[in-house]
Amino acid sequence: MFRDQPEAPLLIVTPTDRAEAILARARRSGSFRVQILVPDGVDVLHDASEVAHLAEGASHAGLELLLITRDAPTLALARQFGITTLAVTDAVRPAAPPTPAAVSATDQDFLAALDDLDVAPRSTPAEDLAAAEASLAAALRAGRAPVRQAPNDDELLAASLHHEPEHSSRRAAQPEVVAAPPRQRSPRERSVASELGSRRTPAALRPKTSIWLTSSLAITLVGLLAIIAIVLLWGSRVTVVVTPPVPPETIDLITALPLPLAAPGSTSTTAVAAAPLRDEVTYSVEGEVLEGTMAPSGSAGGTVTILNSSQQPIFLPAGSEFVALRGDGRDVPFLSLADVQVPAATTSDTGAQVITSRGQASVAVQARSPGSGSNVGENSVRRITPPGGAAFSVGTGGLLVQHGPLTGGSEAEVRIVNADEVEALLATALEGMDSLARQRLDEFALAQDLALDPSTITPRRSDLEQMLGFEYQVQPPIGENIDPSDPSFSLIIRAEYSALATQRDRPLERQLGMAITEQLRQAGRIAPGDCRAPVATEWRWDGESLLVNGQIAPDTQSPGCRARLDDGVVAQVLTAVLGQDRRAAQANLDAMVDAGLIGSYTLPDVERMPSWEWQIEVAR
Repeated sequence: MFRDQPEAPLLIVTPTDRAEAILARARRSGSFRVQILVPDGVDVLHDASEVAHLAEGASHAGLELLLITRDAPTLALARQFGITTLAVTDAVRPAAPPTPAAVSATDQDFLAALDDLDVAPRSTPAEDLAAAEASLAAALRAGRAPVRQAPNDDELLAASLHHEPEHSSRRAAQPEVVAAPPRQRSPRERSVASELGSRRTPAALRPKTSIWLTSSLAITLVGLLAIIAIVLLWGSRVTVVVTPPVPPETIDLITALPLPLAAPGSTSTTAVAAAPLRDEVTYSVEGEVLEGTMAPSGSAGGTVTILNSSQQPIFLPAGSEFVALRGDGRDVPFLSLADVQVPAATTSDTGAQVITSRGQASVAVQARSPGSGSNVGENSVRRITPPGGAAFSVGTGGLLVQHGPLTGGSEAEVRIVNADEVEALLATALEGMDSLARQRLDEFALAQDLALDPSTITPRRSDLEQMLGFEYQVQPPIGENIDPSDPSFSLIIRAEYSALATQRDRPLERQLGMAITEQLRQAGRIAPGDCRAPVATEWRWDGESLLVNGQIAPDTQSPGCRARLDDGVVAQVLTAVLGQDRRAAQANLDAMVDAGLIGSYTLPDVERMPSWEWQIEVAR
């Protein structure tokens, strides 16, 4: 504040100054607080660019300016650009010059006698000389000099000014007057001279120019000192900012409040005038399986011969499992490809010996799983399990299985549609579908001379990002092998889009406030004059209903509901800080906050508040 530096220099702006010159003088002053006096008639700061340059330059140089003037345009521009101002409401005027002193009666008689001389008959030089000698003789006979009265103040001042160099030089510059030869006066002239001979002619008073100049300078100096004193006192003003108390916030939530719809153009205050739009959108993109993988491509198989040593035939339906044992100890299941009936064994007696012939049958088998891992060596089948029946071991119970190596299992490079490749393509497909849907909905709205409200489009993009609101299909399906020569697949997505369209001059957001208010009034949740207003924070169109979320909060903006500080509280704030140090002022204002008189406050950056009320401004 300027109060902190009472010796802030004062710069007077001249008509030829510019902002840069003023800044240069301010920087040369050696002080970071400078007072600038703009006299009347100086319009250099009527230019907004000059004032802006002055404010910006002062900010860069770290200068605090106080602009003093009574010129309204200069004050307005300075305040616009943030320069502290001091408006001078009136200026000190120099005193009017003193009226000339009145001419005394004696001087009036003397001047009248001189006028009579002008009209008197002219005498000869000889007569004038005789009259002068007679007058001189009369004066000598009187025996004394005429008594001179004490000079008055004006005569003393005139005598002192008579010796000033200016007047002396003027007298020196005047040409010397050569006296004319004396002439004889007429009897009338001698009579008048005799009567006035002893009278002293008062010296004419010189103009009082110096008195006026001295008075003007003194008055100007006094006025300047008064302005400086006002600036210093005004610079000590501070501002205390206080806010009204905030009423307790009782907030009621609004959750999924349904708002009815009315046809566009309707003037209903309880419904939203909007038309629903719907469209089913299908969008497809092509993908390609770029990498192949080794996968089983061939299954091992062959023919096995079943030998039956029992007296009963054995029937094995197709799909009977023949389990072989690999060299590494792993089981490899094979399935029979056809039904097979193994005859019972037969016995023949040749006399010398009895010959038993086993029943024999062959059947083709194939490994359950493809790949080279299903290849097994000869005679490696160890167990047979008919479908739905009990397993029995080969080599016991009169059952044998003979076969050569079962081979043919192999691997080959294949292209398979996998989930990772589909997911990588899904984002592009969803973006394309959403753009197409919005374009088509906008076209539907334009066809009805309406405007699409993008906030009501469903499904929302956030829903799509969470894999909601659409369905998709992959052809060929995920996990299927595709032709390596054409490793492409298709991703097809579908969604049903919906939105609302309104008249161009009545957007949805503008209608929500009135519709929500009327719905809540009908429900009895708010009433006129209770200074509570609903606010919509979110709304959603689900294709069937317009649902709104929000809250009912205190209304501090409507007329009659705005919190304000009355003059009595402002007076209490002023009393609480007047003449107090910072700590005491804070304590007093904290007490007012606790009492609910004010909401908050901001004190100026001073250690002690001023002691005069006019030095403190309470801003509310």
